[in-house]
Amino acid sequence: MSAFQEFWKAYPKHVAPAEAERVFNELVRKGADAAKLISAARRYALTVGEDLDYVPSPHSWLKQGRYDDADLAVDEHAAQVNWLRQQYKTANVKAVENRYHISMPKAYPPDDMTDPDAIRSWYKERVQSWIHDVYRSKFECSPSTTTGQSSP
Repeated sequence: MSAFQEFWKAYPKHVAPAEAERVFNELVRKGADAAKLISAARRYALTVGEDLDYVPSPHSWLKQGRYDDADLAVDEHAAQVNWLRQQYKTANVKAVENRYHISMPKAYPPDDMTDPDAIRSWYKERVQSWIHDVYRSKFECSPSTTTGQSSP
């Protein structure tokens, strides 16, 4: 896989690939470290949510030198953990499924549970439990040992 392809895979928004590749290659030709650009794109992707409306196109992000933004200097592991915590809080199963290319196992509420609020609460608990399990499997430790909390 070429360096640009790795960047493209890492960057969260996929528009204008030819322009992005041109700018990427120009930066590398002028001395930019391709690995640094790729790593910055990965970290940036961890900071954006599912709504990509305000995410700049990859060529704009590169042209503007956004890969040098101070907030991207965050440790990639910490950024992933923070992202996963946000998904836990909002019970965003789709975001976790999409990011890690996994599916939450199907589950149905008990037959005697008919109140819509109770069903929503039951489902949210199931989602949060599943996201917690994903956290543990991805980071190989209990969240309570790293954060003092029992959830991601």
